Amino acid sequence: MSFNLFVVVAAAFVGIGAGLAGLSKTPVRWDSVFRTGTVGAIGAGLALIITVAGTGRDPLAYAHILYTVLGISVPLAALILFVRVRDSNLLRAVLILLMIPAPLAAYATHIEPFWLKVDRLSVPVESEAAGLRIGVLADLQTTEIGIYENEAIDQLIGEQPDVVLIAGDLWELPADEFESRIPEFAALLARLDTNVEHVVVVNGDHDNYEGILDLAQGTDIIALDNEVIELESRGLRMRIAGLSVGGNELRRMGALAQLPGGDASITRILLAHNPDVVFDLPDNAGIDLVVAGHTHGGQVNFPVLGPLVTATDQIPRSVAAGGLHEVNGNRIYVSSGVGRVRDRAPQVRFGARPSVGIIDFFDPTIADL
Repeated sequence: MSFNLFVVVAAAFVGIGAGLAGLSKTPVRWDSVFRTGTVGAIGAGLALIITVAGTGRDPLAYAHILYTVLGISVPLAALILFVRVRDSNLLRAVLILLMIPAPLAAYATHIEPFWLKVDRLSVPVESEAAGLRIGVLADLQTTEIGIYENEAIDQLIGEQPDVVLIAGDLWELPADEFESRIPEFAALLARLDTNVEHVVVVNGDHDNYEGILDLAQGTDIIALDNEVIELESRGLRMRIAGLSVGGNELRRMGALAQLPGGDASITRILLAHNPDVVFDLPDNAGIDLVVAGHTHGGQVNFPVLGPLVTATDQIPRSVAAGGLHEVNGNRIYVSSGVGRVRDRAPQVRFGARPSVGIIDFFDPTIADL
């Protein structure tokens, strides 16, 4: 049994057991709720102990247990009690409130993670590359290629970008499993390469540069490892610095140094996985755009509160939530990504829809006329 399925089954048994414990006396009263909560807490504690024994100290596993308890166990126990309540509207109201997390959890698990959007943004440039269209793909972070992943690629291809920038974390798989998945990942990238003039990739935290090279064999896809490349599309020139995760620090510094310049005919773009890279640049560095992913938009993002977890050290929470921003005079686009954290983490998105990006560079002097 997979870890995710174990947690869901455990949460269901806890909810059923707790609810039935509350029915030891009928009709259901407030003391029934107390008994249900006590039994539920004991059951959740046992599930946590079993999880710790099987996974070690993994905060993501603990979060998954909490999520399923709140989203499955509590609503299920409340539903069992609700059908036996007599003559207490207040108790009914409380039990209804306790059932609300169930549809929210269903939405966050089964709807929003697959509700892909297209971020369409316009960026003013002083270079001669106005009219350039860039597509952004980040954090596909999947264990296999299916309908959803292909739909994300279809969205990008349909927007007809001149170049697609992939900001890392194409997969999240153990090394031995990745080997068997190479053909399907390679086919996905090959389809992108066939339909887009330029595709440029950097690695993230879960994939690696060598694996990307394996996927890119036989294509024109460019994998950058702390390198700078110059490309041209429809006569429009661009210089792209691609920074690796875990790459050589001297090469990284060299790539950053090569990016700025005084040639107004070239659009300058910094592609990296982690948006913290914007702090490696001088203020007002004179580049046109930083492109990054990594944060997943927080993956759980509440109104007012913002993203619960940003997975970055320096980026402000409002920037980590995704979209186009300015940090220290440098414009940065942070993609909310296509996939989500795998393994033992809760498989959720809430308030942080997955996305691909489409960025159009325009000449503000013409736009103002």
